[in-house]
Amino acid sequence: MPLQLGDIRFALPADRGENPNSGGPPTSRLVFDGASNTFFQNDIGADARVGGLVEVQHVHVVLRNTDTDAFLGANVIVAEPPNDPNVSITLIKSPGTFARRADLVKLVEATSSPGSELNGFLLENHLAGMRLISIGQRPGMETPAVNTTLALIVDEGLPTEKVDYQRVRRVTVSTQIFTELVGGEYKDFALQVAACETFSPLKYDLPGSSANRLYARQAGKTKTRRVNFTDAGTFYSASRLTAAVVPEDMELFVESIYTQIVPNTRTETPLLNQFPGGMRTVKLTDYLGTLDVASAAHTNRILITEENQGYSHVFKLIPPPAPNSITVSAVGLGQWATIVDNGLGELSGGPGSGTVLASTGDLATTWDFLPDYNTFVIATWADTSGFVNLLPAGQTLLTAAPPEFALDIAPGSVVNGMTVGWLSGGVAKTATANASGVLSGDATGQAVSASGRLYIRPAAMPDAGSNFTIIYASRPTVTESFAGISVDVGGYATLPLTSEQIPGTAKVRWITARKVSGSSGSNLSGTSSSRQVLTLGAGGATATGGAQPNVSWRTTLSTTVYTQTTESANSNTEVVVHTITDDGAGGFGLPELGAANYAGKSLNLRLVSQGAVSQGYRSDQEAASAFYSSSGSVAAG
Repeated sequence: MPLQLGDIRFALPADRGENPNSGGPPTSRLVFDGASNTFFQNDIGADARVGGLVEVQHVHVVLRNTDTDAFLGANVIVAEPPNDPNVSITLIKSPGTFARRADLVKLVEATSSPGSELNGFLLENHLAGMRLISIGQRPGMETPAVNTTLALIVDEGLPTEKVDYQRVRRVTVSTQIFTELVGGEYKDFALQVAACETFSPLKYDLPGSSANRLYARQAGKTKTRRVNFTDAGTFYSASRLTAAVVPEDMELFVESIYTQIVPNTRTETPLLNQFPGGMRTVKLTDYLGTLDVASAAHTNRILITEENQGYSHVFKLIPPPAPNSITVSAVGLGQWATIVDNGLGELSGGPGSGTVLASTGDLATTWDFLPDYNTFVIATWADTSGFVNLLPAGQTLLTAAPPEFALDIAPGSVVNGMTVGWLSGGVAKTATANASGVLSGDATGQAVSASGRLYIRPAAMPDAGSNFTIIYASRPTVTESFAGISVDVGGYATLPLTSEQIPGTAKVRWITARKVSGSSGSNLSGTSSSRQVLTLGAGGATATGGAQPNVSWRTTLSTTVYTQTTESANSNTEVVVHTITDDGAGGFGLPELGAANYAGKSLNLRLVSQGAVSQGYRSDQEAASAFYSSSGSVAAG
């Protein structure tokens, strides 16, 4: 019996819900033509329209007659697409009469399959409903890109397997320090943490791995895989014509050959200072270290049209590319994919492959997907000559003076045994100072305690960003003042110290005053004959009498320095400030200046000189007798 209007109807399944078990066999409930919300029960809300929502419904086609003739040539089509561009209807063929919603979802997800495991692991446990996943990685590893899809898999290959596909919305990268107990000792290590914000909440509770020094996923924990997109599924939808057609036309022009299957919300991230050829660099290495030289950038592209849309494409790279510098990118299903060459004439590292002949620049690529219409396949490469050698003919290295550094150390430091450490090429280097402060080992130089400076010339260049580590002992500076100091007929005085000084660290300061006799009318500014009376000044004053020599000693060896500073207080008085350091060998440079008794904790120093003369007239002399009744002090610091 011929089919009548109304004999072919849509029947609803046993369960119309939105759960994994919804669907099932047909029922007697029919779909009425022209009625709203017959397939799907609810209207599309504002949140679903903006954020995206997928509803899957199992629908059956049934015959409402008693005829047993074969039912041939029947088709189900989407005759009119939605007017809202954010809404789409897509048909897929059911895997069976009793198929459930979970079976239909697998057909949709067949367009994307889990690929290689991400270079990282899910950091600690994650709970269902979270919109942020943390990925632990080795520092410097590539992080998931914005808009990429990750497959989070629990119990992979087991009957209890659960897969959660998550699209990355935003990525924040930080480096954190963790501590792990290794061999009874706590060891610190750095871990790169990529915090990935997702468009949808997690479906399941996901067990994660703890931070570890091996940067590895722990057994039985969630696997994080990249997602490969394929065109394995078959989908049916509708698209409006962009040009009128008539029956028997062989070509149709439509708005798009794509339809929305899963919610898709994109965020755009502008990238500044990105140079195509800058992806690869040339490393130059000499005795100064390693230098990265950016390669010259060259690009080529192929526009994907109706005529050339296919899996394979051929380029001619002019000028010929440098090995290990080629990058080829294409767009498949709205996602960028990239393959790179390995320097051996092969391209890999993504959903595709290729070969290149570097000598001629011939490049052929083959993708695992069909590049999107009206997009570009882009090739970037570097020139074979990334730099020009400006060295004279026959010269291979630039000649330069070795680097020298002046470092601060604490004044009064103990230089004997002082060590200096640094990194060169990642290898630890060390120099050690002897009792005289002279460096040996991986550097030359001198440590000078008195001035608080360390001069070093490394034999191995320190790494960029590294630091010098100086290990030494530091003693406090001791200062003593002496009152009631008496000098003998030679002008010498003994200064007792409360503690034993380190040789070469004593610094003594005292003041003398020379007076010119006024009997002949001479003065310090004149040239007439005069006689001077020598006394120690008190605290720098011009008065005769009190003497206050100051002694300071520190803990490092230094050479002897003796200075005199003359100040004229009036026309017949000359004030002289004396400063001297010991030579580290028990003296003060010259035998007549005195001696240092380190073990005996004393200094014997000539404070006044019978042969000293004034500026005005050479017959003026210091007199030791002037100090016989004077008081003095020594300051040690």
